[in-house]
Amino acid sequence: MNLLIRCCYFYVILCLLPLPGTAQTNLRNSLSELRTLLAKQKDAENIARYQIKLSRFYLYNKQDTKQNLDSAYFFAIAATEAGKSAPAVNKDSRITLADVLVRKGLTKSAIALSSGMDELTKSRMLINAGSYFLYKMAEYKRDLDTAFNFLLQAKNIARSKHVLPLMHEAELYLCDLYAEDGQHQKSNQHFTQLLKDCESSGDLESAAATASRIGDHLPPGSEKIRFYELALRYYKKIGQTEQEIGMAKGIADVNLNLGKLKLAEQQLLVVLKRYQKLGYKNLQFTYDLLSAINQLSGSQNAALSYAISAIEYMELTESDAAAGYFYNNLARIYGDLGDTQQSINYFRKAVNRTDPRASDAKITAVKNLTDQLIIQGKISEVFQVLDSNIRQVEVTELGRTIIAGIKGKCYEALKKNAVAEAHFLDMIRWEKKITGRPYHSAESFYMIGSFYMHTKSFAKARTYFNKIALLPAGTYPLSKIKNVYFFLYQLDSATNRPDSAIVHYKLYKLISDSLLHASANKTISEIALRYQSKQQEKDNQLLRKESVLQLGKLQKADLTNRIILAGVVALLLIMGLIYRNYYHRKKANQQLIAQQQIITNKNHSLELLLASQEKLLNEKEWLIKEIHHRIKNNLQVVASLLNSQLNYLDNEEARLAIKDSQNRIQSISLIHQKLFQSEDLNIVDIQAYIHDLMKFLCDTFHVGQRINFIIDIPKISFDIAQAIPLGLIINEAITNIIKYAFPDNGPGETSISLIKGQNEKYVFRIKDNGTGLPKDLDQGKTMGMTLIRGLAAQLGGTAEIVSDNGLLIRIEFELTATER
Repeated sequence: MNLLIRCCYFYVILCLLPLPGTAQTNLRNSLSELRTLLAKQKDAENIARYQIKLSRFYLYNKQDTKQNLDSAYFFAIAATEAGKSAPAVNKDSRITLADVLVRKGLTKSAIALSSGMDELTKSRMLINAGSYFLYKMAEYKRDLDTAFNFLLQAKNIARSKHVLPLMHEAELYLCDLYAEDGQHQKSNQHFTQLLKDCESSGDLESAAATASRIGDHLPPGSEKIRFYELALRYYKKIGQTEQEIGMAKGIADVNLNLGKLKLAEQQLLVVLKRYQKLGYKNLQFTYDLLSAINQLSGSQNAALSYAISAIEYMELTESDAAAGYFYNNLARIYGDLGDTQQSINYFRKAVNRTDPRASDAKITAVKNLTDQLIIQGKISEVFQVLDSNIRQVEVTELGRTIIAGIKGKCYEALKKNAVAEAHFLDMIRWEKKITGRPYHSAESFYMIGSFYMHTKSFAKARTYFNKIALLPAGTYPLSKIKNVYFFLYQLDSATNRPDSAIVHYKLYKLISDSLLHASANKTISEIALRYQSKQQEKDNQLLRKESVLQLGKLQKADLTNRIILAGVVALLLIMGLIYRNYYHRKKANQQLIAQQQIITNKNHSLELLLASQEKLLNEKEWLIKEIHHRIKNNLQVVASLLNSQLNYLDNEEARLAIKDSQNRIQSISLIHQKLFQSEDLNIVDIQAYIHDLMKFLCDTFHVGQRINFIIDIPKISFDIAQAIPLGLIINEAITNIIKYAFPDNGPGETSISLIKGQNEKYVFRIKDNGTGLPKDLDQGKTMGMTLIRGLAAQLGGTAEIVSDNGLLIRIEFELTATER
């Protein structure tokens, strides 16, 4: 049975409903559980049955590697041997062994196994072999020819024996083969006739499978759902609950592709509940679809939870055939959440675990990895990753679209805009040749639109962003749709289209608010931490096992030489201890009683001392907190008095001076507020403090979106003696930037950063792209510059103020060690 793999930006679905006689993708037992159950069996028949299950597990639920094929072969051979004394499983064991041999490339040996078997068993072997060559990844024309010959033989055998289900199954695969060979009209005619034959003959299981396959070949829409619902009804009628649930999942997938996200999620939750009720454990495919829905709707917390659940169930069952897709999904969510390093780690896993024969899936995983590497500025590594993986795959039109886009983004990052534009235009040319891939089309438009925004080709950028805006809802993630509307708002503002700008800004704001609401809790970090902790524990367990094994080898090598010596030494020690124990027992008991009394007395004294110290410490902490609280309140009173004084002043310079003083007082007050709220009473989290101070200044001066503040401050603890002057420096600098750097309330950009230099000193920088200082300004005579230099000295550092294409304030200082 073919696996429909839709590798868009995210992996949507990997498993399809199985036809009669093919491998089941739904599992009731994990690999380790099957091994345990096998060990418990006593009779040959049950042993063979579990060996068959293990062989098929490695064949259909593990990655297609030589090691897994060898494991499948081992259990198939063992089942065949056990089946010799258990005729009930002899046929199944030989069919399983034939399936393994076909996948190992030993087709002639596989067909030879049918020698001496009945005709229907031979037909089954031919159907299995034919389906393998039909759906083989990276297939060639000769593979389709081989599949046709095997399926036709199987169909003729089944017809001669009047076994309709087997004949219908072979015909169903032939219908798929015609479609795979490009004979779509012939395929449709045979599908239609086969469905009628199955219904008229009462073979409802084959009728359900046929309706399902007809739906698989249709694009997402009502007609596709109609055939899936028909298959669902037939499966329900004949009591095949697992297949019925599978069709319900297929219907939910169609609704997902149609953008009906809420309906799809409701349907999948019902599917999940029913699967759990049946006792299935490989729920990763359902969880992955739920994750995709929540990514599209912007609910990143739920998306992350479902993605982690998908991987956990994959690891629980040890069914890793789709590992690349699940890691790709998880990595993309981490990227959306801004955790670039975690995103890169899982994208690397996705690339490594995706079969190169699934060309589009492999290149999509590469694209996702390179996007994150470009964010980190690792362009040379991007080209290495791209070159090493392109050599492994047969590139399709979709693959060429993706590769051109990756190269375009690389050269854009390298500021080679002419080369970048050439690659982006090549991407668009390939995009026009792909159909039914709305996400990849949108991603292509987004990349080239962003490029034209960056190069100020606004008309071209508008063209591509409008194309994204016209796509059906649910086909592109809201996180990027939000950016599209913001770009359109900027374009409208730049080209004097106020009405359109307002509409696009409202849409941008609406989506931004919904995304913020969907992610505004601690669930994301808690989910990620829980999963990472589990992964760390697994790694630790593996290391412990390896250490134990290594230690065991060393101990075993040395054990023989040590046994005799240890025995002699132990005997002598025992004899000496018995004698010594007899002689000193009474004396030792007396000493122990005396020592115990001394220890008891000392413990009591120590407990009293510790209780006293703890009380004093608690009182000290309370007093310090009260001091900070009162200082903050007093500063607020001073600020309020200054505010009252404003009402009685007419002189604008005096009013501005008082407002500046209020801001300085607020920056100091904020320090004491942080200390009052902190568990550590003498240190300040400088990252949180600067963010709060910047929010206060932006709100005070009503900056809005006019100035883009880029804040790059690490999470560092500052002593209060250094936090206060640094806060005053920021207050002074940012206040002047807001007032004077961008005349007429023009837009601008200001960066604030704190980094550790090579000399172990810290460098604090504030840089804007505004007008800079007036050329005739004497820095030594301005209060602001004098104040900044004085505050820098309080920090224990020096200030450098440069006016060149904006204003740069650079302060280098040593960070005072903090005591906790």
